[in-house]
Amino acid sequence: ECPCSYRKEIAREKGYVSAIYVPLKTREKIYGCLGVISKERRHYSPGIVSTLEVMGTIASSFLESAHSYRALEDKTRELSRKVETLRVMTEIDRSILLKIDNLDELFEGVTHLIGRLIPCDRTTVVMVDEARGGFVYGFGWGTKVKHKGDFVPFEHTNATQVVREKRSILRNDVRQAGVLLLLDRQF
Repeated sequence: ECPCSYRKEIAREKGYVSAIYVPLKTREKIYGCLGVISKERRHYSPGIVSTLEVMGTIASSFLESAHSYRALEDKTRELSRKVETLRVMTEIDRSILLKIDNLDELFEGVTHLIGRLIPCDRTTVVMVDEARGGFVYGFGWGTKVKHKGDFVPFEHTNATQVVREKRSILRNDVRQAGVLLLLDRQF
């Protein structure tokens, strides 16, 4: 049944007398309804209903095509992102193989490739220095820590939570982290 049928009572209340409701549907989905309403009594013929049904079928086909096209565009964008991800990961692999003897150059290159793969404002690699109780800056870009070897105490960065809990942490809004520690407030 056409989804507009429930409006028949409302149409009568507003003074409409004659109406035709034709579903906008395909074999598998109903998209809506095409309604023709008149305040005058009309004697619509089956031929008019057939004409509206054909128009509804054509409109429904266009809707289905538009939905399919959008879905195809979405899949194309998704595949393009995956292809780009694979391309960058292949480049990372190639960099690793070519620079296996020079880890500094490797990590520096990887931080820049990650920045191309994932939209962000900085990428860093820090190493844990348990003896001193903090991190030693190794590689990256977009940070105020500029020199390789700079030391950051654990109590100055929320990144410490990753080390303590030994798990990845995702925060889509870092303001929800509670207290931002000294280093993290600078960014």
